[in-house]
Amino acid sequence: MVIKKFNQLHVNFFAQKLSSGRLSIRVRITIQGQRQNIVTGIVIDEQKQWNNPTIRYHKQAKQYNDRLTIIHNNILECFNRLENLGQEPTALMVKETYKGKTTPPITALQIVYDYLEIKKQEKISDNTLEKYDVLCRDFEAFLIKNNLKTLSANDFKKNHAYDFFLYCKSSPISGKPNSDLVAKRKVSAIKTALEIAFDREKIQKYNLGSTLRDIKVKRKKEEIIFLTPEEIQRLQNKKNLVQRLEEERDVFLFQCATGLAHCDVVLFNQNPHTKLIKRDVQDWIFFTRGKNGKRIEVPLFSTARQILEKYDYVLPIKSNGKRNAYLKEIADLCRIDKNLTTHVARRTFGTILLCFEKVSLPVVSRLLSHSSISVTLKHYAAILPDFVVKEVKHLL
Repeated sequence: MVIKKFNQLHVNFFAQKLSSGRLSIRVRITIQGQRQNIVTGIVIDEQKQWNNPTIRYHKQAKQYNDRLTIIHNNILECFNRLENLGQEPTALMVKETYKGKTTPPITALQIVYDYLEIKKQEKISDNTLEKYDVLCRDFEAFLIKNNLKTLSANDFKKNHAYDFFLYCKSSPISGKPNSDLVAKRKVSAIKTALEIAFDREKIQKYNLGSTLRDIKVKRKKEEIIFLTPEEIQRLQNKKNLVQRLEEERDVFLFQCATGLAHCDVVLFNQNPHTKLIKRDVQDWIFFTRGKNGKRIEVPLFSTARQILEKYDYVLPIKSNGKRNAYLKEIADLCRIDKNLTTHVARRTFGTILLCFEKVSLPVVSRLLSHSSISVTLKHYAAILPDFVVKEVKHLL
């Protein structure tokens, strides 16, 4: 659609493909060879819905086409207004008149906080949501430190992203330097926030390009820490523990017998009786994980049942930080030379089943409520070869 005004003004609507694969309808103003583009805020699903200059095969086609007509008329009005003021309009002048100067460009910080609001609408755990909140606070502190708090999102570039990566590695607001991998994930989240803003027509451009590829991260080989059956027995038999350590020991053993992560135990503990079901006389723990939305389905083995009965089905759970501190004390008292954390219990459950009880990998993956078997393999691949060698040693 091309409209001319005294052979000077050309208004042309066109469709531009977004990173999501959808199409953004935009308008191009051309005056004496100079061009300026304006987003219309209209996004359609596929090319066949666009027949320049109209939208078809769309449930909001009439509404969208009416908006395009209004946009076209407003651009002509702006052009005429500038001419009536005795000016010689340029494409940039018409665009700025159309958009108005009263609304400042959206900042990079606002885009990231908008991203946090999007994540709040998703079904993610409180722990994961807290990480996004920390990301926002780190990003704000970084911008303030570098006098960039009012930086337009359109002007956020690769050098800003890389500087934020270095900031996260050295002095984030949390006070604890991030690993290379965590710092890179935070940069990736910023990139995602900008992509979403671009797709939603909040910004006109973002240019992070190959930023993530350029940030090289050396992945450290993760050490798989778990307790052997003998070490679990040592924990169970330990006497004369002070109450807080005895309670923590019991909750840890409950995890070892169920495979529940700390956040899962907290969720289970809110109303245990509603999360237990009968299957062929056997009690099963049955509820949905907060982390990935997968169902937890695991038998209530005798060890776990005894611990629940000891505390009348209300486990004495502390915060994750306190629990990890108590577990270090327990490890010293029980002469266990390992860095015990709440997650070691979950790893112990999986390792005992896989390597000592010879339960198949698919079954273990399901009992751990992993999203796929590949996740289980990723976590346990490092320890499986040692046990395979032991199993076939007599054949060598």
